[in-house]
Amino acid sequence: MYTAAEDHELLELGYGFTNIVSRPTRAAEDITREEYAQGRQILREKLELYRPQVACFVGKGVYTEFSRRSQVEWGFQEEPVIQDVREFVAPSSSGLVRMPMGEIISIYKRLSEHVLEVRDS
Repeated sequence: MYTAAEDHELLELGYGFTNIVSRPTRAAEDITREEYAQGRQILREKLELYRPQVACFVGKGVYTEFSRRSQVEWGFQEEPVIQDVREFVAPSSSGLVRMPMGEIISIYKRLSEHVLEVRDS
């Protein structure tokens, strides 16, 4: 288990964290169009530079802002924005999410199974 202060150590394991807007907000509505546009470009540049095998977007709203698509499904996206990066959309960890826990777990399980499969191959 890692603490927030140790998150930089996850890079050694091949994991990294980022966001589309790097300031705390109470709700997504607090983020301006300009912040999303700037964040979208910065995130795209990071993904193109680092080329992770998988980019997990926590929350459909984050992915729709990034991809500029109006409708997305949970899980891996058939047509990624960044070529050769598997884009995965997962439910937000916010307490505002109104999905049954079993459904949330089943979505994240797909990501876990993929990571294990890649690791074992």
